[in-house]
Amino acid sequence: MILTDAQAKAILDDKKKWPGRTNTWPIPGYQGYWLKACPSPGPMPYIHPAGANALRTNPDGMYIYVHRASNFADIIAIEVCCSHQNFNDKRSRYTPTAGNVNVTLPAGRLGSHITVQKGRKKKIWEASGWFDCKPLGNRQLTIRHLRALFVLTDQDYTNFAGNHLPAGHEYFCKHRHLGQINHQEMQTFIKGMALMRHFRVRP
Repeated sequence: MILTDAQAKAILDDKKKWPGRTNTWPIPGYQGYWLKACPSPGPMPYIHPAGANALRTNPDGMYIYVHRASNFADIIAIEVCCSHQNFNDKRSRYTPTAGNVNVTLPAGRLGSHITVQKGRKKKIWEASGWFDCKPLGNRQLTIRHLRALFVLTDQDYTNFAGNHLPAGHEYFCKHRHLGQINHQEMQTFIKGMALMRHFRVRP
C-alpha cells in the first residue's frame, strides 16, 4: 500500500484519527495540551533555523507543545515518504542540532478556532492552555525536544529496518499504519514517543 500525498494529508486531517488537541504525550510538571499544527487551514506553524525564515519546514503532520514561561516548544513531526529519495530528503531536515532550530507560531493560527469537547469551539491560544492572554504577533520558540515519525512504503521500511539504525529521535511505521491510529498496537507505539518513556519510572 502506497498513500498519495492527498490521501496521507486527508488521514492526518481526520480528527477522529489524529485529534486537534491531545494529551497523548504527557509532560509531568507542565500544564496544557499538545495541539495539531499541520495539516491545518490557514497559516501553519513552521520549523526553521534560528535567525532565518527562508529555510522553512512544514511537516506533513506536526504536533506542538509550548511552555511559554521557558520559551520552548516540544515537537512531534510526521513525514509521509513515498520513495527512498523522498525519505532521505525529509530525514535530513531533522538531524539533531545544538538548540539552533526554532518553531514560529503565526498569530493568525493562534487566533483561529479549534473544536474541543462536546463540539465547543475555542480559539487555539485558549484551548492550548499555554497562554494567560492572547499573544500579540507571531511567537518564535526554541525547539527543546523533537521526535520524527517517518511513514514509509513497505519496501523502504523493510530496507531501512534490515540495514540501518535509527537515531534516538526517529520512529518508523508503514503507510498502512497511518490510518490505524485507533488500533491498540498503534496506540501503544505512538504513546511510546512520549518524552517520559525514556525513563523507567516517571517522576
